[in-house]
Amino acid sequence: MFKVLRFLPSVPLVLSLAPAQDVTGDWLGTLVLPVGERHIALHVSKVDNSLKATLDSVEHGVTGAPLDSVNVADSRLAFKSNVFHFAYEGKVDTAVTSIEGTIEAEAGSAPLTFHRGTVAKVEHKRAKATDIDGNWSGTLNTRGQEQEYLFHIKNIDDGLIVAMDLPSQYIKDAESSSVERNGPSLAIEWKVFGSRFEGKIAEDLSAIEGMVMQAGQSFPFAMKRTRP
Repeated sequence: MFKVLRFLPSVPLVLSLAPAQDVTGDWLGTLVLPVGERHIALHVSKVDNSLKATLDSVEHGVTGAPLDSVNVADSRLAFKSNVFHFAYEGKVDTAVTSIEGTIEAEAGSAPLTFHRGTVAKVEHKRAKATDIDGNWSGTLNTRGQEQEYLFHIKNIDDGLIVAMDLPSQYIKDAESSSVERNGPSLAIEWKVFGSRFEGKIAEDLSAIEGMVMQAGQSFPFAMKRTRP
């Protein structure tokens, strides 16, 4: 994948020894996919004379996912993720303000250009707490594989919202796209994941039991209250 630049014999050797461009800092990029735009944040730092980087996928709530084999050579930045099975290579401009490249994964490839910047933090105005506001947890079993989820339910001016954590996938505070409550019935949807939960709130408010639906499949799931 890497393109080796060959210098003509007449070019002084000192040019080939020029220091690598300093790409440390925060970067933002937008993936344009058939399902919509996905905003990607890249954080690059230098540790012990080598580059380290983490990646955020804003809509998915992925935060601080570590990247592997991060390096800059011949004005090109390359990294890959062994966890999420993708690789990226891009050309760094001379001012080191943009990186134009391509991300490749099992599903295909897509252009991705990064510019220096940080993600704007969204602050919600809290409203009066409901009887289910607080922290909840649950274990989803799909075909013998278990995943531990955390949920943070809170009431804001626009109504109930649920933020989801899935530590094993570096997901933190992935906000629901919709929450519907009708008495003891509760439905929560995350369109970005194509998933929906429908359940019943226990009379003593200690649990919410129901089903998770995703990709045409349904799995039983229960949330239970946890300490803050």
